[in-house]
Amino acid sequence: MVCTCRNTHAHGTTAQPARTQSKVSKVGTRSRSPIARQNTISSRLKLLVNDPPHAYLNSMCLHLKHGEILPEDIRVALNALEDLRMDARTVEDNVLQQEGVGGAFKEAHEASKSVHEVISAVEEIFFLLFDIPNLMEAYSQGNLLFQQSAV
Repeated sequence: MVCTCRNTHAHGTTAQPARTQSKVSKVGTRSRSPIARQNTISSRLKLLVNDPPHAYLNSMCLHLKHGEILPEDIRVALNALEDLRMDARTVEDNVLQQEGVGGAFKEAHEASKSVHEVISAVEEIFFLLFDIPNLMEAYSQGNLLFQQSAV
């Protein structure tokens, strides 16, 4: 993601300013194979999130609880993830046109689905930001989308 906190955390990295993290390279040209493009989407998601998605989302909630990140940080993360979602859809479309429905398309679809699931969970957190006590209650009770799914 765009790790939104400004501290060093469990994954051992210090978050870079969001401006530099959102400049992730674009999906490759047509000369790349469909599998390579799909792997690029998966790699970019890992780069943006810095953790497994579930750990990343947990970390986001904890940092919000302690006031270590702001709503603007979440918005920046969503923007970067939305860019990735658009690229993932393009890859899916290209694979479908070039390869048809098959293994490569299924892999591209899974990468796209992973991006969509992370975005949905981050959007839920973002919308609940306007009522932090409600967000923290939902988080502590395990009622957030990412806590109830395999994100």
